[in-house]
Amino acid sequence: MFLENATLQETLQRTSWKSYEVFLLEAAHTLFIYDPAHETLFHINTTPNEFLILTRLLHAPPREVIPFQELFPFASEQAGGSPAPLQRHISRLKKKLPSHWIISCETWFGYYLWERAS
Repeated sequence: MFLENATLQETLQRTSWKSYEVFLLEAAHTLFIYDPAHETLFHINTTPNEFLILTRLLHAPPREVIPFQELFPFASEQAGGSPAPLQRHISRLKKKLPSHWIISCETWFGYYLWERAS
């Protein structure tokens, strides 16, 4: 494991997705993604809503579709039923993720996270 500092371990929430270790720093809306196969650490700063969406995608099994309403429950309230706010957040997240991580849309239902073979 790349984190040895006990204070950091208490502050960060640890989860995993596929073979990756993911550390969530909720107070700063920041994620650290460690790829043990390539010994690479990705650092992702997000907005509060992007953080919420990405953590929900990470807690689901790979390629499991998360319905729009579960990913971003306030989207329909904020925009009078329009999916535009969720689409904007997803679009921004796609630019921040490691290049081989993909967020895809299941038309009229939801989004899912998967990994392209590197």
